[in-house]
Amino acid sequence: MADKSEDGGLWTGSAVLFLQSLCPNVNLLSLYKDHQKGKFMVFKVIKLTLIDSARGLSGYEILKVHDADPFLGVEVKFMDVAACQQFLNSYSSGALHQSLSQHACRLLALPQELTVETQLKASTHILDLCLDDLERCLKHIHLSQPERLCDEEIDHLEQELRSQALRPAEPQSNTNQREEPPCPQQLLQISEQSL
Repeated sequence: MADKSEDGGLWTGSAVLFLQSLCPNVNLLSLYKDHQKGKFMVFKVIKLTLIDSARGLSGYEILKVHDADPFLGVEVKFMDVAACQQFLNSYSSGALHQSLSQHACRLLALPQELTVETQLKASTHILDLCLDDLERCLKHIHLSQPERLCDEEIDHLEQELRSQALRPAEPQSNTNQREEPPCPQQLLQISEQSL
């Protein structure tokens, strides 16, 4: 359930996560600009990382992924203070970096672990400078209200991700391949069945 803000309305806010690979042969921005396959795979890495970092599928949405050369900027709207707190905790502890690296290695078929430089901003405030003060970070994010609706391109990528999650698994032709963990939709179905 979304928390109320001080003025009695629903708590919302936004932040931009900037990502840049420090590996010389991996450029996240260039990969995202590759409309054939790269864009969807980079989006999937980001989405899975957010699911891990916010501990679920709700309380946030990606509004836009944009070119902030040399960074890839990911604008996130938070609609739940608990999801935002969990995201901030994951970011400050390094869990977000670890999750991003693991998903990137698997989905982008990287031969080595991905090292990423990040920066988190809410409006003009660089949150990396005050991560030890969770309340201050939350205040900056809450004051940074989203200025746009979800981008059409993001809607399309979200739909593609949902349709991929609903497709039946294809038989593995090579038994040496690692099995890809279930997509979030499959995880929900598994947990509902076990209840």
